[in-house]
Amino acid sequence: SYLKLLQDKSIPVIWRPLHEAAGNIYEFKGGLAWFWWGYNGAETYKKLWRYMFNFFKDKGINNLIWVWTTQTKDVDFYPGDDYVDIIGRDIYNQTSGVDNAAQYQLILNSYQQKMIALSECGNVAKFSEQWNTNARWAFFMPWYQYNATTLMGHQHADEDWWKDAMSQDFVLHRGDLPSLK
Repeated sequence: SYLKLLQDKSIPVIWRPLHEAAGNIYEFKGGLAWFWWGYNGAETYKKLWRYMFNFFKDKGINNLIWVWTTQTKDVDFYPGDDYVDIIGRDIYNQTSGVDNAAQYQLILNSYQQKMIALSECGNVAKFSEQWNTNARWAFFMPWYQYNATTLMGHQHADEDWWKDAMSQDFVLHRGDLPSLK
């Protein structure tokens, strides 16, 4: 019902359900999924994703922008082009712009038909460094703890990181967008 309220106001929703489904399955022998939605493997996960997609579609919800989060070795978990709008990547503790760009390029090579986003990040290279090394993310979302009240010394995206990100010509601000009213 909340998604329908947003739809009725012509508000699109970036919808990123069931992220990081593969967990550590492909990282090492005996690796497991981190979350329940990936625990029974790729086929079960894809059925769940498609069920949810069709459930919302059948309810008339059409304002969702579906973001699937890849871990780069998990192509078996990909729900399919008809069910995904944007490919996301969650990156932590990679402070080199070159390393971030390598992740971007790896995803671009696999999903050339999709936009690519830095769907969750923390302690990554400044955005100017990432952009200059061709990591051209469609959007970015730093992770925050619930008790964080200041950007000073924040472990995932401190004040300097944000100042760099928001000072780039390629980063759109709310004031840059047209009014939809």
